[in-house]
Amino acid sequence: MPTKKTKTKKAAVKKKAVVETPVVKETVTEQAETVTAATAASVSAKNESPAETKPVTEKKSKSVKTAEKSVSKSVKKVEDAPAKAEDKVTDHLAKTADKAVKTEKKTADKAIKTEKKTADKAVKTEKKTADKAVKTEKKAAEKTLKTDELICETAVYIQYQGNESQVDDLIAKIKKQYQEEGHDVKNITSLNVYLKPEDASAYYVINGNNSGKVYLF
Repeated sequence: MPTKKTKTKKAAVKKKAVVETPVVKETVTEQAETVTAATAASVSAKNESPAETKPVTEKKSKSVKTAEKSVSKSVKKVEDAPAKAEDKVTDHLAKTADKAVKTEKKTADKAIKTEKKTADKAVKTEKKTADKAVKTEKKAAEKTLKTDELICETAVYIQYQGNESQVDDLIAKIKKQYQEEGHDVKNITSLNVYLKPEDASAYYVINGNNSGKVYLF
């Protein structure tokens, strides 16, 4: 039969076991929860890994394409540069040539105008000189004619039925009558005389609008 001391010891062991059992259970539970969380995290990482990797890959692919496009554009610019430079040189030469042609045309037109003005001026000068020479010659001829007239004395007479009259006296008579009518003899530019011995009269017209009659004898 167990003693009181033995019973007390057994009771203490039993109580200790009862007290320690929840601790073990709690530890196991915590470990299970840790494993479960780790497993879930692993599964989640596996499921999410492709989704996260895909954008990175796509982003990298887009960057590569962008770089390729940039390189392609740069290469094209380099390849097109000589042609563009040649076109610019050609355009510059064409513009320079056009400018030179226009400048030469303006210079030629200006020279032509200057020559024309000089020629016109020379023609006018020659014409004036010629006109002056003609006038001088005409005056000289008229002067010579007058001198000849002075040297050569001329007298014209009209005779009719025993009557006689000199032409110079007849002209003097006409001028005198014209002056007595209130006219100035110096204004006479033309004098036409018509003789009619049968009427013993001389009819005249002065300056084309003044007419009259004087007796011949």
